[in-house]
Amino acid sequence: MKSHEYFMKKCIELGVKALKNGNPPVGSLLVKEDTIIGIGIENGKSSNDITNHAEIEAIRDALKSHQSINGSILYTTHEPCIMCSYVIRHHRIKTIVFGAKSE
Repeated sequence: MKSHEYFMKKCIELGVKALKNGNPPVGSLLVKEDTIIGIGIENGKSSNDITNHAEIEAIRDALKSHQSINGSILYTTHEPCIMCSYVIRHHRIKTIVFGAKSE
């Protein structure tokens, strides 16, 4: 079984990609049964679409190939905002692991 640290390191790598594209450094992964099912890179600023938060992008990515993401784990570099939290709750994501708390 892979550790939280393993998945968080991957999120940090995604956050670096977001930053290089002019976005806040946020990366997210959706994991189910120790397998990455969704990847999200923050791109709200570069796409001019404020709904493109990394957490929502990871969920959208997972839903392309999984009918249900109930019970999955969301890893993200930053604490999810209210908008993302609603989407997370709607999809019944079981656990959230985040790196930095929002202020």
